[in-house]
Amino acid sequence: MALTEKQQDFCFKYLEFGNATKAYKQAYDCENMGADTIKNEASKLLKHSKVAQTINKIQKQARIKNNINLDTQTKNYLE
Repeated sequence: MALTEKQQDFCFKYLEFGNATKAYKQAYDCENMGADTIKNEASKLLKHSKVAQTINKIQKQARIKNNINLDTQTKNYLE
């Protein structure tokens, strides 16, 4: 089962903001929701297996890319 568009949006917003509640507010319609409900739903979404896997995968890819860039910059600096 793939992530919904809103779940994907939540993942990217979470990685952008580092805050699940803020990400949830950006990805979902929360107009009629209280602050506690938003916080609880955001927390549940972070624990959703597919969402957690997606966030971890993106973070891993970013670390690999950043390490490659750092290695390249370090080598260029030392040459």
